[in-house]
Amino acid sequence: MGKRRAKTLPRRVILLDFDGVMNSHWSMAQYGTHLKFSPQAVAALNTILAHAPDAEVVVSSDWRYSRDLPTLQKVLDDQGVVGARVVGMTPKWIYDRGEENRRWLEAQPKDRPIRFIALDDDAEGSEWMGERFILIDARCGLTEAHVGRALELLRRA
Repeated sequence: MGKRRAKTLPRRVILLDFDGVMNSHWSMAQYGTHLKFSPQAVAALNTILAHAPDAEVVVSSDWRYSRDLPTLQKVLDDQGVVGARVVGMTPKWIYDRGEENRRWLEAQPKDRPIRFIALDDDAEGSEWMGERFILIDARCGLTEAHVGRALELLRRA
């Protein structure tokens, strides 16, 4: 009998924006700052991460311009996000979020497929992502209403 080759499990990646997704117009008005995440957005992301514990977070937010990876990880931890593993950030200075996401994905090793979702309130350049792009309404940010779709897409090839 020949050796069975182990099936390579896909990486699950969440391309995550902060402003308009993790905070919202409501939370910014409530707290007087964009630096405090919306409790409902944190709860929704925590639900996604609880059901997809192997998911990796790649920060696409403009916050990456002034913070390094350890600081972005600390931001999520300090805001109450549980289980987020920040593994990267999209390239800077492209000014098209969709293209930044594409370049990050294309730069990844090809030995393991990637199932991704992009959570963003800016649809610029997102057409190529199709249903894997989840447009978030910046007025309310990420909510539990987005969770089911996000998990379905992370599970689907």
